[in-house]
Amino acid sequence: MGQTASAQPHTESHSLVYFLGMVSEVRGGVVHVDLGTVHNLKERDQVAVFRAEDSVFSPLGLLTIDQCGPVSLTAPVTRKFEPRFGDFVVYVRAVAQLGTFERYRDSVLATLLLETRDRSGYSSFRREDAAAAIDELRRAFPEWHRSRSRIAGTIQGRLATSRGEAVTRPLLKQIDQYRRFEEDGVPAEVAGKEWDDVMTVLREPRLEGLLSDPEADGGAESEIAVTDPNAIPGPTQTIVQVGRSLRSLVQDRLFDRPQEIQNLAVVYATRMFHRQPSQEATWLRRELNASQFNWLSQDEQFIIDVSNLLQSFRDQQANSN
Repeated sequence: MGQTASAQPHTESHSLVYFLGMVSEVRGGVVHVDLGTVHNLKERDQVAVFRAEDSVFSPLGLLTIDQCGPVSLTAPVTRKFEPRFGDFVVYVRAVAQLGTFERYRDSVLATLLLETRDRSGYSSFRREDAAAAIDELRRAFPEWHRSRSRIAGTIQGRLATSRGEAVTRPLLKQIDQYRRFEEDGVPAEVAGKEWDDVMTVLREPRLEGLLSDPEADGGAESEIAVTDPNAIPGPTQTIVQVGRSLRSLVQDRLFDRPQEIQNLAVVYATRMFHRQPSQEATWLRRELNASQFNWLSQDEQFIIDVSNLLQSFRDQQANSN
């Protein structure tokens, strides 16, 4: 299990922690996921699933949890896609959502005791795995709460860690970029239906209150109200329609590019139309460096193609008015 941290400025209450697991088995219509860390997921929660092919991450959709262990979960196979071994499972939590380490630990131990009671064959290995995960979180919690970064940390399961941090970093960069664009008025729907689906569980939760001080409350248990993370203010159907029109141009002019690169081009062109950066080529290079396709920042033809198709769209708009 591994932990990393980001350096982008952010407030503590809204700093996020990524949890990454991996599909370990698909058998009998059931998807088994190794999270490798204690978690606060529960039945009927959803997690996002991604697949890496040729070092490119693509969203597959969502899995709905039907059973949780301290360091694992299972979910029924969905009709929308076919999970397979090695697919990445991701969810996020705001640091303030997690509460204190003691409350988090107690919740995990209660889950562990319940599973041990229900499964006579529960192995000492799995108990040790859970204990090791709790110990790592004990060390991580203070750092997360001190963090002023947008991403306070990343916890990876055993299987995901075995792939190496460098493998998963591009995925987290792409998720964070699309989340940032949503906050700026370009919804994930512009990147495609699959991205729109997975972002329903990867958006920053909106907290209506911070953790209360138990001593100030006379020992009362602190509560956090989390509003619907999918109620994004700002994005309108106008922007979505712009994205659809630009997608037609992207498919026509960038037909030889992989699907995820086409998706990226649509989002970038939509964002530039929406916000109109003063130096578009510079902006494109900077954002490409922040994406999973950082090597595209050196691809002059891609930058020219995106700029040209956006200009064609602007000309179409001007001629129609």
